Amino acid sequence: MRIPSSCWKILVFFLLLVGSGYAEDPKELIALRNRFETSPDKNTETARVRYIHSLIVLEQKYFDIYVTSGKRQGGDDLRAVNLEISRHPASKDYTPSPNLLLGDWEGSRHGTRYYADGRWIMLPEDDCTTHGNWKITKKEYFKNYSDWGDKFDAGSSIYLLDSDYFVFGDLRGVYILKKVPYGSYGKN
Repeated sequence: MRIPSSCWKILVFFLLLVGSGYAEDPKELIALRNRFETSPDKNTETARVRYIHSLIVLEQKYFDIYVTSGKRQGGDDLRAVNLEISRHPASKDYTPSPNLLLGDWEGSRHGTRYYADGRWIMLPEDDCTTHGNWKITKKEYFKNYSDWGDKFDAGSSIYLLDSDYFVFGDLRGVYILKKVPYGSYGKN
């Protein structure tokens, strides 16, 4: 079946009209973005890191709404913030110390413990816990799983790695981990 060209134009117009109203960025994100983009130091790594920290706070707010609403609200806002984070990769000169990754981290689904010898394990730890190896090369994070042997995944871009947060992403999305005291994951 062939669709006439006049129908394509109407279809594209309709998709643009519906799409533009459906995926509008939340007002708080727009305000943060405007403040960052009009900042005189917006092209510095310091300003980018400060902006990523602000986006993390906003992402956590939307995540809490998403969870408390039974996953009925906040999903589009979460995706918008994650997309904004992915638009601000680290500079070419950004080389976070792998030592910053050592210890326990809490994500939205589970915790992870990173060891100095390049091992990681999902928390809480037990006999059957998922585990593997990790490495950081420049501003890329690589990991594998115990049954992969020496092969690592394709790698994820590191957006931020400091003493508080580890933010990385790939084609599947952006992941935000928060540093927690060693041994405290799951003991709230």
